[in-house]
Amino acid sequence: MGAGRLDDAVSALRAAILGAPGVLEPGVRQAIADRMPADPRLDGYVASVAGGGSTLTARHTSDLLAAGCSEDEIFEATLSAALGAADRVRAGGLGALRPSPG
Repeated sequence: MGAGRLDDAVSALRAAILGAPGVLEPGVRQAIADRMPADPRLDGYVASVAGGGSTLTARHTSDLLAAGCSEDEIFEATLSAALGAADRVRAGGLGALRPSPG
């Protein structure tokens, strides 16, 4: 896939996750992707997702449900956090490929 097509695909994915109708407001999903506080019930969970998610267990989901989060909210928060993390990794990788000044 060429760079232009990849950029188009990434833009479409971002629009679908962050801008499409959902349970969480688009601004909340954007804040989650940007690692900004968005919902106190979700903040610790999304930080774990953005950090790679290796420590997450079913208990985390159970705790979120007990705190009043819906499954849809958890799903949208997970996608938003993962998208933000992937964007940061991608930007870092592309930055490493650019020639350094001087």
